[in-house]
Amino acid sequence: MLDLIRSNSQSFGVKLAFGIIILVFVFWGIGSITDTGSVNVVAMVNGQPITFQTFEMAYRRAEEQANQSNPGRRWTDQDKSQLGHQVFQSLLSEELLVQEAGKNGFSVSPLELRKYVENIPAFRKRINQYVRTHCGDSAPVSSLEIDAALTRPSLITLQEVEELSRLEPYGAGNNRPVFCLRGARLESMQSVGQNKHLKLRLQKGHTSFDGIFFSVTPAECGLTVGERVDAAFYLQVNEFRGSRSLQLQLVDLRSAHDPGAREAEQLELCRTLIRGGGVSAKDAAKLLPSREQFVRVWRALEREVDGTLTSPELPFLRRLSAETLGAESFPRTVMCLAVFAERGLVTVERHDKYITLRLTGGKRVDLDASPYLCALREGLDGTKGGSSV
Repeated sequence: MLDLIRSNSQSFGVKLAFGIIILVFVFWGIGSITDTGSVNVVAMVNGQPITFQTFEMAYRRAEEQANQSNPGRRWTDQDKSQLGHQVFQSLLSEELLVQEAGKNGFSVSPLELRKYVENIPAFRKRINQYVRTHCGDSAPVSSLEIDAALTRPSLITLQEVEELSRLEPYGAGNNRPVFCLRGARLESMQSVGQNKHLKLRLQKGHTSFDGIFFSVTPAECGLTVGERVDAAFYLQVNEFRGSRSLQLQLVDLRSAHDPGAREAEQLELCRTLIRGGGVSAKDAAKLLPSREQFVRVWRALEREVDGTLTSPELPFLRRLSAETLGAESFPRTVMCLAVFAERGLVTVERHDKYITLRLTGGKRVDLDASPYLCALREGLDGTKGGSSV
């Protein structure tokens, strides 16, 4: 395998790419090599990209390690180019090792690796101690620091994105700015780069953006076209065949945590009924679940909730409503959950934008006796309801 690395590292393509990178380091330093405005790839290794994002992260780690071992060090251009040389050579070797391992059938999935690491007793003990010390009894929540939310995306211009280069060089103590769009619509997405990366298009208001999400597939993304999402990204300029356009380099993507206008209206309608308020016959018809919808929501809860489940509330409700099917699936899913909670089949706790669920189960209940369903049938003003359970 090492012979293969040596032979590949001497190829003309790799030499050329490496030579260009070193020249950039010598004359302009790390700031230019991490400028992803016009190019997204540092080098191609047998058709697989080494991206600027990967290189930048590896360079930062190496720089931080060097600063820790030698505090107060003053970096010269030669020092930076030498470190860049070492980082690039390391990334090249790693990619060639991975490719050769794949050719020989040596592979391990993220799930297999996770299970292996979690089953190391010393690791489990130390990580549990760390979590208890720093988080107490509350469940840890991953977070990403956002520098600015784009509330008026139509005002973002190519020239403004180019001006971001004034903030360089990025590195320890000066991270690349991360922006976000909240509640954008996922217009399209497709796999690119031998199904290893995700190309997508987001729409916010009347403005659309093309984006690229490296090392993520549609399945891993877990989202569907048409869904409202929150996106975190770097702003960059993409240049292709002489055409220059604004592009988002995704850092993270999730189902939107805030409701859209229609969802907000439906949620308020549900809350009004749950608080004992009256609803019109038209609104009652929207909220009253069918027997099949009750069954689908309960089965989905049994699959999703293993003991206790804590999840962002709106993304969880959207997942349930996608399985509920039928008319008005979102508000009816909310009402199904409310009826199950009122009947004692599930406990529901809400904190900020998160929901915690526990299934009690083990008993038979009369869903028809729920005051929520009684109120909905009364709201129908004598018309036949659809939730006889």
